[in-house]
Amino acid sequence: MSGRGRAGPAAAVLALALALPAGAADRDEVAFARATALARSGHCPEALAALAEMRTTTAASASLRGQCQLGAKDYPAALASLEEAKRLDPATPGVELRLAVARFHMGDYAGAREALDAAAPSAQDDPQYHLYRGLVLLEAARSAEAARELARARSLGSEVDPGASYYEGLAWAGADDRVQATEALDRVIRTAPGTVWAQQAERAKADLANLAGGRGRVWGFVRAGFEYDDNVVLRANGVELPENVEGQHDVRGVVTLYGGAQLIGGKDWAAGVSGTYYGAEYFHLSEFDEEYPILGLWLDRRIGEASVARLTYDAGYAWLDAKPFVFTQSLRPELFHDFGEAGRTQLFASFYQSNFLYGIQNVQPGPGVPGAPCADPNEICGPPGSTASQLRNHDGWGISTGVEHRLPIRALESELIGGVAYTRFISRGVEYTYQGFGGWLGTETQLPFDAAFRTSVAYTYLPYRHASTYPDPSDPALDVPTTQYTLQSEDHRDDRWRFEAELEKYLTDTLSASLRWSYLNNHSNVGVYQYHSEVLGVYVTYRFQR
Repeated sequence: MSGRGRAGPAAAVLALALALPAGAADRDEVAFARATALARSGHCPEALAALAEMRTTTAASASLRGQCQLGAKDYPAALASLEEAKRLDPATPGVELRLAVARFHMGDYAGAREALDAAAPSAQDDPQYHLYRGLVLLEAARSAEAARELARARSLGSEVDPGASYYEGLAWAGADDRVQATEALDRVIRTAPGTVWAQQAERAKADLANLAGGRGRVWGFVRAGFEYDDNVVLRANGVELPENVEGQHDVRGVVTLYGGAQLIGGKDWAAGVSGTYYGAEYFHLSEFDEEYPILGLWLDRRIGEASVARLTYDAGYAWLDAKPFVFTQSLRPELFHDFGEAGRTQLFASFYQSNFLYGIQNVQPGPGVPGAPCADPNEICGPPGSTASQLRNHDGWGISTGVEHRLPIRALESELIGGVAYTRFISRGVEYTYQGFGGWLGTETQLPFDAAFRTSVAYTYLPYRHASTYPDPSDPALDVPTTQYTLQSEDHRDDRWRFEAELEKYLTDTLSASLRWSYLNNHSNVGVYQYHSEVLGVYVTYRFQR
């Protein structure tokens, strides 16, 4: 093939534009021809610059400007340009379909439907026409019609995928056709692996499975690895380690098992069981070895085409160094809503209760004068009337509520994840009664070579309801363990920051290896709670579902 043949129609149009007369009366024609050639060759920013040189706007130039603005996702500007093109010449080729696209992305679904109706006579073979016709029908909850339009779009041109297949899957799910919904979502996962589209399809498929009409469903994962923790005991600055604890840093082997199964269900609901087990075994600090199994029940209910309500109940029992440590239970209602391109929102609340099973060492009451000798010279003493075993009773109940949103950023193959939450805990002892306010922000990015990178940062402010019953490590009375220590007058307050980063490499569809780093910094006005911890872990994870 000759060089001229390879140049294509864009170069030919550009050559024609350069051959046009350069007089003042023809400058607009030259600019428009140059803009047309640039747009056809994919250089829309340059095309917009050429259109800006025109002294007079024509219907064709306004339509071309709107087309480039659509490509740049500048929908307000595109809408203005396309409406101007239609005003100048209602018969401008393609203007109605482009108007439909702009109006849809501006949230004007009725206007998009009107423009699609006007475009219908000349757009029946255009995949974009059927794509947006399907999306408008999906917004109107006409699921079966939407699915057929989206399937038609896909059959006319592969350029509308994987989006057309993804929304076709949602539409078939809304039409209660699980077989075709699964087929469409599987197509996205198969043809666009490692993309945000595939991630969204996996989630939609999981929701579909959880609401499958009476069919059993089993899923789970197994994760095992090693972690180095530089502060296992969460030791504060200036606080001495107990005599029976060898140090504060160690390596531990960890394993997490999680699974669930659907037991019963109907057209729009499903229920089943779930279970989690976490275990940690240290190389040296065996007194912190942990086992924590949790059993639960769950109920899912579809309450709209893109909304699912979930209720879970969990109960767990933990051992520390093979000794009973804590019994927990929680009830958690959740609401999920999928906004399509705008992401997915989760509203949640959690009502939880904890019963700690270890004994609390009491502190003998002092004479009432800070620095005065204690009755027992072998033990430290606190203010008179202090009963640490009661004041430091951690048993209690709490509530946490908040919202999280996951926003896909397809240009970067990423998701932006953010949320806020409020929590309140009321303990039997005043030491641990608090409320908290916080938020978090994170990203999840798909990388080349079947890898993923995740980051997150979280902050929580914890204003406790009372002053701490622990002495400050800087209290001079602690240097003389036979004298009474004092309590702080101000209420206990914590500022807690957590940073995390994880790199995961998918070895197969079900097996992956990952490296994770986390850093926790708890800044407190009470010395014993002023600590930080850094953990570096390496893991292997196996996932399954059927």
